[in-house]
Amino acid sequence: MWGTIPHVLQPVETYKTADGRNTVIFYSLGNFLSNQSRTYVDGLMPDKDGDPRDSMIGLFSAVRKDYGPGGVRVELGHVGFCRVWGRNNRNEVASGRAKTPVIHPVLIDRDMPRLQARLDELNRLRRRAKRTRLRRC
Repeated sequence: MWGTIPHVLQPVETYKTADGRNTVIFYSLGNFLSNQSRTYVDGLMPDKDGDPRDSMIGLFSAVRKDYGPGGVRVELGHVGFCRVWGRNNRNEVASGRAKTPVIHPVLIDRDMPRLQARLDELNRLRRRAKRTRLRRC
């Protein structure tokens, strides 16, 4: 089930139906592409209801299962999401740093492998430094 209208991210939850099927409810996916909050400045303009430039893409698979005499049912398979940020350059255009206005989604998850590699590297350095300190004692 998908909810709409609030224009900000809202919770995602799972729900078990009366007949035992697992379902997922996306209350609101936010704004995928919009010009809401076009003058938003990160860190300076918090929104009590959430940031209207945050959104996500809900991912799921529906699996057809044949239970023989019990019938055929479509059930929820994999569920996931991809975080998205609505980027626009209205402030850059207004200040003359850019000429053409652009609004586009930025898929945040594509940065995760790079960030995880950096985190792994920092953890290795931290462990190495700890071992070096222990040897000195």
